[in-house]
Amino acid sequence: MGGIQLHCLMVWYLGYRLLPEPLGAQLGDLGKSLAKGRVSIDNLRAIVAQFNDLEPALAISAENEIAGRAELYRRSRPHRWWDILRLFASTDTELLLRTPELKELFIFHRDGRLREAALNLFHDGLSSSFFVTALVLRGNDWVQEVRIAAAACARRVLPKTAPDIVAAALLVLLDRMWQWRRWGDEAVIIDAALSRPDVASRLAEKLRLARTGPTARLLRRALHQPTLDAHLLALSQTAFAPAVRAVALQAMIEGHASWRVGVEYRWIDKSMGKRVIVPKFETRSIHPLYPRELAILQGAQDRSAAVRKIAAAGAVKYRTTLANLDEI
Repeated sequence: MGGIQLHCLMVWYLGYRLLPEPLGAQLGDLGKSLAKGRVSIDNLRAIVAQFNDLEPALAISAENEIAGRAELYRRSRPHRWWDILRLFASTDTELLLRTPELKELFIFHRDGRLREAALNLFHDGLSSSFFVTALVLRGNDWVQEVRIAAAACARRVLPKTAPDIVAAALLVLLDRMWQWRRWGDEAVIIDAALSRPDVASRLAEKLRLARTGPTARLLRRALHQPTLDAHLLALSQTAFAPAVRAVALQAMIEGHASWRVGVEYRWIDKSMGKRVIVPKFETRSIHPLYPRELAILQGAQDRSAAVRKIAAAGAVKYRTTLANLDEI
């Protein structure tokens, strides 16, 4: 048994099971069929339908469990006489060519050639945020050819995918993608999704209504694209989470958005070799620019102390240019 195969099996065998048990059992049945060179279309379609109902984050956290339960790994040639019949069974590659519906499952396959082949079969809009997340995850794949195929697939299918589906996936992806080490030119996948005004509108609405989660951090990262600029005023006034209102208000006061892109070293004393790690940010100007006086006045009347603190800091910083300083 290979190392990748062992790792996939250990994830679920030791009890780290994230998938609903009925789905896990169906994946196991399908895996046994694949090992014999067969596939049940009804079972496959039932599995894909249940994938559509899963939380999008599970496309990342349950990736190994899916591969392990469905036995999606490169199979070695038989070396025992009672396995000789496997020589005549269809390979996973042959099954994928005969049954393109396997593409939704094979994007989790441990064989990079099959992940690439599966991505090349997607042409229509995706059916759920789970599969949008899975597609973008392949943009951080450890195989370069798979990353290239994922970017090409995203250009084909994301413009055809419903905006609500894309926005729901972005709530997961925006918080995780900055940690991905192989994430380079494939970032255009996210940029293209955020550049859609309909997606930006749905994402802003989800952030406005959100009551839990890292909403402020998500808004900061989403602001690297200008399509959310038009929603800053509404977010600063009506978002449920004070942290979201604070981020939107700060962008309006400063006239630019900033988001974290990693970390960098800052010297304290070069002669002694002392330095510290600090967050690294990028910025861009927002458009349209909001009247700073009105933004600060609005923030000064907010019900949250965190938002009023942003307004107070802006009033101090720009006090020499504010015509309504006494009113503030």
